[in-house]
Amino acid sequence: MTAISASAFNLGVAAGSALGGQAVTAGSSLGDLPWISALMTVTTAGLAAAARRRRVQPHTPMTCCVQ
Repeated sequence: MTAISASAFNLGVAAGSALGGQAVTAGSSLGDLPWISALMTVTTAGLAAAARRRRVQPHTPMTCCVQ
């Protein structure tokens, strides 16, 4: 599970850097980057909340009686 968390963190860092670079290339000022970051944070929190609501409960392992 730790590897998944680290991978997700690194993916977020890469996506944020790419989005910031695209914003600056498109003509946004460096002062706009905190607002873009805040928008990304709110969007990600909303997606995480929606995913948590739709989460399926894990199945219990099947037990089998062998005779």
